[in-house]
Amino acid sequence: MRRLICVIILASIFAGATAATAITDVTPKIIPLDTEATLTITGTDLGNSNLDIASVSLIPAMGFDSPDVPCEFIWESNTQIVCSIPAFTGVYDARVKIVLSDGSNVYSPPEMTVQFRIIAGPHIVTIDPSIGPAYSSAVVTLFGRNFGSSAAAVTGISYLVDDSAYPCKTMTYISSHYLLCELENDIVGNTRVRFRVTIGSIATISAGVFHTIAPPQILRVTPTVGTAGFDRIVTLHGEFSGFGAAIKSVNYSPDGSTLLDCKSWSWVHINRILCTVEAPPAGFSYTFKVCDILDDCVWSDTVYASYAEAKVLSIYTMFPTAGGHSGRVTIIGSSFGNIPRDVDVDMEVDDGVSPYRTGCGAMNWMTDNRLTCTIPHAPVGSTITFRVTLHTQAVDVSPTYSVLDAHTLTSVSPHSTSYNQYQRDITLIGDNFGDTLNDVTNVQYTYNNMETKKSCLAWKLDTDTETVICRLPQFMIVGYYQFFLTIRDKTVTSLNSQALYYINDPPTIISISPTSGSTGTTVDVTITGTNFGSLDFDTKCYFNVDDASLRSTPFELVSDTEIVCKVPGGFDVSSQLRFAVSIGTQTIYEKVQYFTVTS
Repeated sequence: MRRLICVIILASIFAGATAATAITDVTPKIIPLDTEATLTITGTDLGNSNLDIASVSLIPAMGFDSPDVPCEFIWESNTQIVCSIPAFTGVYDARVKIVLSDGSNVYSPPEMTVQFRIIAGPHIVTIDPSIGPAYSSAVVTLFGRNFGSSAAAVTGISYLVDDSAYPCKTMTYISSHYLLCELENDIVGNTRVRFRVTIGSIATISAGVFHTIAPPQILRVTPTVGTAGFDRIVTLHGEFSGFGAAIKSVNYSPDGSTLLDCKSWSWVHINRILCTVEAPPAGFSYTFKVCDILDDCVWSDTVYASYAEAKVLSIYTMFPTAGGHSGRVTIIGSSFGNIPRDVDVDMEVDDGVSPYRTGCGAMNWMTDNRLTCTIPHAPVGSTITFRVTLHTQAVDVSPTYSVLDAHTLTSVSPHSTSYNQYQRDITLIGDNFGDTLNDVTNVQYTYNNMETKKSCLAWKLDTDTETVICRLPQFMIVGYYQFFLTIRDKTVTSLNSQALYYINDPPTIISISPTSGSTGTTVDVTITGTNFGSLDFDTKCYFNVDDASLRSTPFELVSDTEIVCKVPGGFDVSSQLRFAVSIGTQTIYEKVQYFTVTS
């Protein structure tokens, strides 16, 4: 029994502080101020579980009389304890103190103090080079400060592509001001690469960017022909890196070896460069060469050729020659150039008071022999002379253009029809509808002054500038219709009764009075019925004799239900007259009652 008690006492003593219990290392040794941190404590015989450790704390390195700063710890092994410490706000040097479960203390050696300091984070000032080839293991030097005192101080260095981070293929520590990062060889062209350096827990990202560039490519050039003796801007289409600084030179050559400098050139986009060919002589052909700053060069396969002789600008005609103050004209001629910027159009406006020159509201180059010009605004009554300029050649257009009064819609024909299921064509009559159908860009109608507009099924400009035909759909309902013409972006309409179109219920004839009489002189025959309309200019009265052809006769429209037809004299006795009434395009016959001539 005594031997067993002795063994237990010895085991208890061994579990406490022994000569072998010691702290051999503490990391990290420098911690930024205002930063929570985790300390890793390495030693020997640090117990066999959390139960063997009473507490872990930091004490001032200056002595043991100051209050301890406790930290939360986790026992990991007989040789390692991890503890979390709070953020410190002042400069402070501390030693680690471990209190074992038996009450004994273990301290870190004085040379293993933990320093809480104001630490300046790393900063990347610049990088070199800033440009490199795609798909290559470029080595980039990062210049800056506070990169640490050794490679061990660099927690991490990586490069960023589209916000995704990749570790450098290799990292070389040169000094606290210089680091080298080798990129992987899988970065495509036209990529922007940034760099991130982490020292301890503080990271920084470079403001400077490393650009990867792919060798230039010229796929085609436009135009491929041009006028001799005139400067020409030629567009090179292809792939030319993602920024203009990557292109070092743009040249052209008549023979593939003699290089001529572009009069001027500019990088416009990743797939477009402009080069001005300076006044090429007649009959020359040129290829183009583009080089980037890595001295990768490419020649074009397509060429730009100058005409054998300079083209002569000619004007044949222009239309229309008259119209509204904001119309559009089409000019026909030859040698208007190969692209829109070859040619320009302006105009002289003579308003009879103070003539002035102005440009087109919009000029549309269509082909080498056709272009259009929109008149921005000109006073009514003005005469406009257009001028076409091709490089240094300028030709005035003949004939001139006369600015007329505004477009007007005055009437429609027919004015009304009865309801039926068929499509119908309505003629719209007015002034200055334009010279071609292109001038009339839309024809619409509304029903009973409703806001919703519908387009005609089809429309066409008739034989002059004063008539447009609108085709209405079938099954149009009873009511009145208002029309809207859009002429050169101007909308024309009218609420004049003669410009409205009416659809009526079908007219009917109920009776006539009288049914007989003498026709030695004019006889008034009153026709009673329904839906005769209210517009006397759209209603007609007819009669025939013994079923011969219809003859129109004067009439008076009394109301929607009554019309008085005036029958001339001179008919044979016993002749029978039958009457008809037309509303718009529909004619209704009275088929029962006749007017019989008695004397």
